[in-house]
Amino acid sequence: LGQYLLFLCLCGLIILSFEGSMRWLIWLALAFIFVNFVGLYWQESLASEFMQLFPWQPEEKHLALRKFLFSMTLPGFLSISLMAGFQAYSCLGALLIVPVCIVVVFYSCRIVAFYLVTSAKERTSSTSAKR
Repeated sequence: LGQYLLFLCLCGLIILSFEGSMRWLIWLALAFIFVNFVGLYWQESLASEFMQLFPWQPEEKHLALRKFLFSMTLPGFLSISLMAGFQAYSCLGALLIVPVCIVVVFYSCRIVAFYLVTSAKERTSSTSAKR
């Protein structure tokens, strides 16, 4: 939780330090970076002994990963988006950025979940080929 909050503050400072249209490009890039950061927690929790007790199908892993990424990323990235929207366009911008943020997080979670699942498959196939 400490790393999550620290990363959230760092992303907020990055967003607040840029002006104009560059802020929105950075905001979009931070969406993918933030989802990848949360994805590291997924990989850590999936490798725990407790999670190894359950048989996981690849489809179940992918669906669980998408739900985990969305539920863990949305609160943090929503606060970053509110900061960016409020700084750029005052209260109206903060209100209008909320649905855009939800859509961006939803699709970035889908993209990153696909990447994490396929990279995990490649890692397991390469380690089994070495044996």
